[in-house]
Amino acid sequence: MKATATFTFERLFAPSLHKSALRTNALAIVLGSLYLAVLSQVQIPLYPVPITLQTFGLITLALFLGANRALLAVALYLAEGAMGLPVFAGGAGGFAYLAGPTAGFLLGFLPYTWLYAKARTRIVQNLFLGIFTGLLGEVVLFAMGLSVLGAYFGYNAMLLQIGLYPFLLGAVLKSALAVASYHFINKKHQA
Repeated sequence: MKATATFTFERLFAPSLHKSALRTNALAIVLGSLYLAVLSQVQIPLYPVPITLQTFGLITLALFLGANRALLAVALYLAEGAMGLPVFAGGAGGFAYLAGPTAGFLLGFLPYTWLYAKARTRIVQNLFLGIFTGLLGEVVLFAMGLSVLGAYFGYNAMLLQIGLYPFLLGAVLKSALAVASYHFINKKHQA
């Protein structure tokens, strides 16, 4: 007879199944979504995709909270925005925003966060391998973002000028800063 696993939120946060651990995890998820909302307001307003600190926030959530809590925080953030709360860049919100030109980037936050979370152990063991692994998340994010953005603005050279080139240096810097901070903090705690 085949055993089936029952999905519960408690299983996401194993090994501790205590109510206090659930409260702590729920608080981390809610605070993580608010952290993203605040960082999305720090922006350089470009059209159609602004430069924000959201990706820095996603990386730090992934590294410090781990995959499960970080993904739930990102999903909550996206749900808050879809419900109309002003959590997206420039205080935007609403379901239409998730169907607009930047939708690919916003939905790309989920695999982006997951890839950085999976890079956690590599970062502690080997900083450069961790940075490389995390940068794969950048590739996925840009691929998803550009695929939707191209549907609005055309798949041509202009697409790269408005959806990729302005973000490359910042993506590398934000990734390196977040990953190096996590590496440094973990090395200090291991000593």
